[in-house]
Amino acid sequence: MSSKLERTTFTITQGQNGWLDEYTERTGLLKSEAVRRAVDQFREREDAKYERQMLTSEQSRDLKQMSRAKSMSVIAYIRFLIDRERNRFFKRY
Repeated sequence: MSSKLERTTFTITQGQNGWLDEYTERTGLLKSEAVRRAVDQFREREDAKYERQMLTSEQSRDLKQMSRAKSMSVIAYIRFLIDRERNRFFKRY
């Protein structure tokens, strides 16, 4: 969480506003605090998603091309590659 808060303006729908009213009544938080917490949670989820990304865009593109060439889904192609490497490893020992 940053130590400096920045002011921003955004638009929410009537449904979101109604939910926010109910949430603030239930929790006793101010609306601004509830929104700040939601934004912080969203940022944390996005950061975690970015960190989990294991492949570069180039690697991802190459996997898609190779899986299309073999008429497989990307997941099936990755499993195929893992199985192939595992079999090579065990054949050596």
